[in-house]
Amino acid sequence: MNGRSRFLWMIVTCCATSTTLVSSSSRADKTHSLRERIDRLVESRRIGPVAERCDDPTFARRVYLDLLGRIPTLEETKEFLSDPAADKRERLVDRLLDSPECDRHLAVQLDLLLMERRGGKHVKSKDFRSFLLESLRDDRSYLDIVRTILAADGTDEKTRAAAAFYLERDVEPHALTRDVGRIFFGVDLQCAQCHNHPLVDDYHQSDYYGLHAYFVRASLFRPNRKKPAVIAERATGESDFRSVFTDRTGRSGPRFPGGSESAETSRRPQDRYRVEPAKNVRPIPQVSRLSQLAESLTAGPSTEFNRTAANRLWAMLFGRGLVDPVDLHHSRNPACYPKLLELIGAEFANSGYDIKGFLGELAKSRVYQRSFQIPTAQPNPSLIANELEAAKRRAKELSEKAEQADAGLAALVDKLDEALAAAEPLRKSELEKLNQAADSLKKRDAANAKVASRKKEFDGQETKVKLIQDAVTTTKAASEAIKDPELSAALSTLQKKAADFGKRLEEIKKARDKEQAAAETAESTLRAHTQEADKAIAARKPLEAAIRAERAKLLEAREKAAEWWTKSTNAQREVRLLQAVVDFEQARGEIVASQRAIAASEARIVKQEAAMTAVRTSLNPLEAKRHESQAEVEKLRKQHDRLSAEHRAAKKHHHDLAAAIDQVAHVREKNGDLEHLADAVPLLQTGLAKLTANVDRRTKALAAHERLLRAASATLQKREAAWKQARQQLATMEASVTKEIDALARKRTSLASQQSTAETHWNAVIDQSVRRFNACDSTPLTPEQFATSILVATGQYDVLRKAAITKLDNESPAPEKPSAGQRDERDRKLEKAASDAVDSAISTFVRLYGAEPGQLQSQFFATAEQSLFLSNGTVLQSWLAPTGDNLTARLLNQKRSEDVATELYLSVLSRPATKGEAEDVGRYLESRPEKERSAAIQELCWGLLTSSEFRFRH
Repeated sequence: MNGRSRFLWMIVTCCATSTTLVSSSSRADKTHSLRERIDRLVESRRIGPVAERCDDPTFARRVYLDLLGRIPTLEETKEFLSDPAADKRERLVDRLLDSPECDRHLAVQLDLLLMERRGGKHVKSKDFRSFLLESLRDDRSYLDIVRTILAADGTDEKTRAAAAFYLERDVEPHALTRDVGRIFFGVDLQCAQCHNHPLVDDYHQSDYYGLHAYFVRASLFRPNRKKPAVIAERATGESDFRSVFTDRTGRSGPRFPGGSESAETSRRPQDRYRVEPAKNVRPIPQVSRLSQLAESLTAGPSTEFNRTAANRLWAMLFGRGLVDPVDLHHSRNPACYPKLLELIGAEFANSGYDIKGFLGELAKSRVYQRSFQIPTAQPNPSLIANELEAAKRRAKELSEKAEQADAGLAALVDKLDEALAAAEPLRKSELEKLNQAADSLKKRDAANAKVASRKKEFDGQETKVKLIQDAVTTTKAASEAIKDPELSAALSTLQKKAADFGKRLEEIKKARDKEQAAAETAESTLRAHTQEADKAIAARKPLEAAIRAERAKLLEAREKAAEWWTKSTNAQREVRLLQAVVDFEQARGEIVASQRAIAASEARIVKQEAAMTAVRTSLNPLEAKRHESQAEVEKLRKQHDRLSAEHRAAKKHHHDLAAAIDQVAHVREKNGDLEHLADAVPLLQTGLAKLTANVDRRTKALAAHERLLRAASATLQKREAAWKQARQQLATMEASVTKEIDALARKRTSLASQQSTAETHWNAVIDQSVRRFNACDSTPLTPEQFATSILVATGQYDVLRKAAITKLDNESPAPEKPSAGQRDERDRKLEKAASDAVDSAISTFVRLYGAEPGQLQSQFFATAEQSLFLSNGTVLQSWLAPTGDNLTARLLNQKRSEDVATELYLSVLSRPATKGEAEDVGRYLESRPEKERSAAIQELCWGLLTSSEFRFRH
């Protein structure tokens, strides 16, 4: 199979026809499973390079991490890899979802999602996590869990742990507004608190305060520091706002993002509370907005809620959401596949918000099982270029329509402001009347309290009067009958007391009547003020309905504009991906051209250097002959100089002797007395003859030598010319090669730049392709996954769990003949003991690798403390010490390095070692003496455990 056929490159035009096809495929299709519909939707809109199906080791590691929060054990890996069944992946997913470890892992994931590592201030983190774990074990739906969390107020011990969501945020309205928006609706409205969001056009200040209205009346209630805090609510308090940029004011009733405002009528003061607020008394309003939140959110969950939940669960398995970041849903950051998000949101709701069932469908999809390695793109350039131009036209058209949709929003905002302004006087009047009624209620209640107190006093005094009168009557009868002086005296005393008590009773009665009249007046005033308040409420009600109607129109228009912007944004994304592909192909074409030019330059340089070598080779004999000729000419010149000197000397001798003979002859002619000189003349002439012969001989010799010198000089000149010509040729060639080398260097620099540009474009292709789930994204393991996987790889996982189970068996043995219920309870206790032991071991990792409470928990970061912990910490070193049947002990028992490599890589990276890796392991072990074998194996284990491949999920 060639490279082109190993993956499919498909560009699907986004015309009306294909949109209709995609839209049709996303409708509820009961004949196909959710996984099949997911795959169909993704594959129908495929753009860019698509990764192949991942291999079995990669799938096993990925699905164990995603569903159990750990890598598979060695035995689990071997069992899966040796299974020849075609459906083994589906069966593995089902088995993992049924595992108790899955419940615990999902509880951790939901805890991170909901609490972001908050906990311990009012509710312990482990208590909230236990609530989630029990909920999952009892197969409670996501919706039921959310309902319990949002309805909990902390007063019921059974649901107090669920109240951690509110309590650990100190029931602070703005914190709850942000987090409920982020977690349950996928919108981070924090920057829309003081004004419309400066970066996200879809996030408005009114959206923020619509959600804020649910929490504005809530507070933390803890009058006694010895008792746990609970949640309290007032019956009053509204979400009024003013923009710090525009001074635009507004008010919103309770409203979910994307939803309509709840119709809420003002209540009379006497109808507001079930339990009135008082010192150290938790008030309970007649209408709780927190209860409204829980009921409204879960009774008929909105599309936004369903999509956000499904998107977060998708991100839990895929490493990123269809909308990513998962808490920034808006039209400029829409789902990469809007129809897919619509599908999974609807299907998650249709499944009854079944978390495990939903995750199982995702894990069985082809999209989930794609490799993280993206093949090099090999598109049809002309097809891509044509599609790019079409995509640009489409993006421009959609952008223009989105702008047109935006253009009408300002007028709707003005109409809403007009409605708010029209209602404002009546709102103030209503508030004034309600305040009057509230003041009258306080006065009425105070008056009634006085009446009640006075009545109690009157009743007590009346009882006293009756008793004393009865005593007087009895004593008088006794005194008249007995005629006893003492009785007479007592009767006198009692009669005096009776008169005093009666007088006091009359005083109390007068005060009671006065206070009763005041109470009746207060009641009358309250009725009057209440009637006025009722009229004010009724008068404002139509205007409030008008406000809601105008706001509904505005929200509807914004939603339509957002739909156009969503289409426009996705069209722009397609343009960016196609442009990146075109740019990459263009850069790759330039690279190919440059590589060819470089190859041609290199070939020319090689050829020229070969020619230069030949010239340099020829220079040596030319140089030798030139030097030989130079030496020969020099030698002949020296000989010529010597012969010339000798020739000149001989000629001079000849000349001198001939002159001497002439002089002798001249002297004889002048002086006869010198006749005796005549005898010398023949001798001189004989000598002259010899000298003449000598001169002639030397002249001939010199002439012959001069001929030799001229011939040698000519040869030297020829050889000099040949040598200079070769030198000139070499210099010319060297200059040409230098120029070619400089040009080659420039071409290589240009190539490096082109390769860098191509890499940038390819990274853009990869980024956009990963965003479209054409390949699996690489994401860091959570601290819990990282630590638990290290425990599994080293064998410490089983050691901790077995020790905890043994301890529980010893301390609390199981019944000899347990019932089915007892067995289930026993299994839960054993699993809890084993899991608690693991949790205790990984706490250090959570502290080092986890983000701060309240911060984003999914981002990777590295610190010096982490490095020191892995490099020098005793925890990992102790886990790597050979003992029992742990990893290093098993490796030490292996005799062959190939077996060490196989066991090591299967245990740590959940895959077999490659040939090169096995050879590296063998060489490393062979390089160490036998006494250091244990240390060497521990170092190999440490190296893999701290590698990027182990640290990331892929």
